[in-house]
Amino acid sequence: MEQKVIDPVVLRALGQFKALDEKITHFSSIIGLADWDQKVMAPKKGRSMFAKATGTLRTEIFKLSVSEEMGELLAELTLPDNLAFLDEVTRAKVREYKEYYQKSKSIPADLFQEYSILTAQANDAWEEARENNDFARFLPYLEKIVDYKRKFADIYGYEDHPYDALLDEFEPGLTVKKLDPLFAKLRDTSVKLLERIQQNGKRTQAEIFEQSFSIEKQKEFNRYILPIIGFDLEAGRLDETALLIDSNIKR
Repeated sequence: MEQKVIDPVVLRALGQFKALDEKITHFSSIIGLADWDQKVMAPKKGRSMFAKATGTLRTEIFKLSVSEEMGELLAELTLPDNLAFLDEVTRAKVREYKEYYQKSKSIPADLFQEYSILTAQANDAWEEARENNDFARFLPYLEKIVDYKRKFADIYGYEDHPYDALLDEFEPGLTVKKLDPLFAKLRDTSVKLLERIQQNGKRTQAEIFEQSFSIEKQKEFNRYILPIIGFDLEAGRLDETALLIDSNIKR
């Protein structure tokens, strides 16, 4: 069987792409660790520093992902003849990077940094709002996040609805036009279920949702379940957050 000989230009581009991808992955791992520390360990007075630090690092990742170098490498590697030399995993990774590059290259880096810092600060604001049962305090952050998302949607571009541009980040190809009928059907069945429950005349026992549960018992349960689902406790940690007990894997 004849083996394909990889063009030296393609080989060099592939090596540079993998080095760039590795750098981005390393930065992302550090951000993951910083995010975990901010949520479970960092004192409140130090969290604003974490927000700015992670915002800066996320911006560096963004700059690498939409850099001229990345654009040139993706253009070379996505040529039909060159794609044939790539293994399945690398082809998928190149495709994902190219989709992100094409969508995000027009976003100003300072705008992206402002958004990254805002979302980190918003997490702390939400925790305080939750603790004091004062969610009006979180509203300004939520309004600003929505405003940024609208700006990003305009930059990404869309045909029918601004949310289409944002949906595509998580569910490529999904649109509001496709999603609305799905939720309409879900709403219809949910309303009918609620009506049947109400007509039944029996009071639903909801007290279980209004109880406080021991943190130690939650930890005990998590320590039992985590190994079963493949989480290696020698390679990660189990800690408390305002939302839940947080599992963080170090890679």
